[in-house]
Amino acid sequence: MVLNYIFPLFLLFHVGKPQPLSTENDKQQTQGVCKRFAYLKLYKVGSTTASFVLERLAVKHGLTLCLRKSQTCQAWTTHDTIGKMIEGGADSLREHVGGGDAVALTILRNPIERLISKYYFLQVTRHPQSPLRVPTYNQFLTFLKANPLEQIYYMSTFSRANHSDIKAAIQALEAIDVVGVTEDMDGFLTLTSYYLNVLPSDLAYKSQKIIVGRPKLEDFDPELQAHLRLVTAADFELYLHAERRYHFLKSQVPDFEDRRASFQTAQAKIDQRCSFKKTPSRLLIGNDCYKIGDLLTN
Repeated sequence: MVLNYIFPLFLLFHVGKPQPLSTENDKQQTQGVCKRFAYLKLYKVGSTTASFVLERLAVKHGLTLCLRKSQTCQAWTTHDTIGKMIEGGADSLREHVGGGDAVALTILRNPIERLISKYYFLQVTRHPQSPLRVPTYNQFLTFLKANPLEQIYYMSTFSRANHSDIKAAIQALEAIDVVGVTEDMDGFLTLTSYYLNVLPSDLAYKSQKIIVGRPKLEDFDPELQAHLRLVTAADFELYLHAERRYHFLKSQVPDFEDRRASFQTAQAKIDQRCSFKKTPSRLLIGNDCYKIGDLLTN
């Protein structure tokens, strides 16, 4: 897990130093001082993509990044935020970066897709030379038994001690200032630009940690699909609440569509092709994408 803390800083410059991506729409929007923020970095929700762009944003605006054991910092984007969220909720996240008008942010992903992503991520990292196959019912059941909290991942993060208390989980989620969904990453980052008081173009991004060739849910056996819907039911309820909150927050931004247009203009300039540059790890192949080792060509 050390890589989670090394790579974001290293890749601030791999992803690219902040470039002048301003658009005509940007000129109509006001950029002030970027607010301090804490990004609740959940696993397998596109969090690396979001954290990289937020770290780049922090560097551009002169905010001090929170690292392990940081005493004074203004922008927090590591997985350490999960423990703080479980310990004291959104207030503790904001307090860690100075309190006051600090902003707490997070994104949630469809829990079934998140669960499948976790399964294949472990396959790629533990067995880099093996082909990615659709798992049988029993194979996936073995994975679930070995990783029981993955079935209630959101509940275990937001409901704290009682993993079955959906009301407590929803209340904890409501306390986070900006909530988005992975399925609309562009919209989440557009929304974030408003709440952090920065230009939308400041948050243009390159997708990270894409697993090339991963089978999709529709490729799975119907019986396994039904089982996944069953075991993630509580997380799915929380995800739907996050989706509703996201749409509500968007509705509160008067110029949201103009901001989105500005963001998308900047985003169109980003090269999304996988680079597959090797990392120092023998397991993680590619800074921005993952691929089976014996198919690596460069």
